[in-house]
Formats: sequence, C-alpha cells, structure tokens
Amino acid sequence: MKTETLKKIAETLEDIGFCASVVEASEAVPMDTLLAALPGEAEEGHFMVCTPMEEEGNDYTAYIQMYYEIPMDIEGIDETDLWRAVNKMNTVTLAGHFAAELEDERRKRVYMRHSFLYDVEAGVYPLTFCDCMQKMLEYGAMMEEILAGLHSGMDLDTILEAEELTGEE
Repeated sequence: MKTETLKKIAETLEDIGFCASVVEASEAVPMDTLLAALPGEAEEGHFMVCTPMEEEGNDYTAYIQMYYEIPMDIEGIDETDLWRAVNKMNTVTLAGHFAAELEDERRKRVYMRHSFLYDVEAGVYPLTFCDCMQKMLEYGAMMEEILAGLHSGMDLDTILEAEELTGEE
C-alpha cells in the first residue's frame, strides 16, 4: 500500500474529528503505519494502529490490518470470566474479533483485530474505512467497560446484562 493511501485515510479521519498521523516506514518501523484516535483519547492509550498487509498472489484484493489494544491492566481478572467476555463480544461484533494474550510475561492484554479488505483497482474508500474504525472503537469501549467491571469484582452476568448482551447467541 502506498503511503499516499494511508495519508488520504488520515485526512478523512481528521475531517470527521479523529486525530490521525502516518508514520512512514523506517529502520524503527518496518512498514507505513496509520495511528488514529478520537480527540483526547490517544493520551490514555485509546488509539488504533493500522498497517498494510501484503500477500503474493492477491492481484485484486488488498488488506489493512487494524489493531486496537484495550488500554487496561487485566491482571487479577478471573481467566474463565475473561474468556467468557471475549467470546461474548465476538458474538456481537460486526467487524473484527477480540482475543487475549495471557501467556506473555511482559504484558497480559486484550485486543481487537480486523483485516480490512478493499479492491486494489478501486482503492480504499476512506469513509468506509472510518466507519469500520468507529465501530471497532465502540466495541473496544464496551469491552473496556466489561473488563473494568470484572476488575472491580462484579459478576460477569450482571455486567453483560447492564451492557444489554444477555440475549440468545
């Protein structure tokens, strides 16, 4: 993906109120990267990292990897409740999926990933990309509320009921 494409997306994000910047590939950053956040959110760790994904043999489809890490310490949350929360959120997300990294001794975390696909010839429609990003940030905020509840000792079923996530799966 060309840097110009990420810059076009960043401009569109800024036009609709997001904070966005493109970090061009260098020795420290292996590929062009788009960083995006709602105003005032990046300072608290609420930002999305978007990078191009290249795969040989894809003549018509290109991908942008979207990654959002919940900026919260999950140490002390019951592992069963954590996985139940991740699985529940994955039943309601339209774009992306949640996962947890619990084996990393440096940092346990919950994150959301999505591979945004687009037609190589048509290019990225920035507003479609922005809609997808907005939806992922909404899901991320919901997951953060669930994790905060678990961290404070609340019962998961009570939290899910408050988030209106108790319907049939």
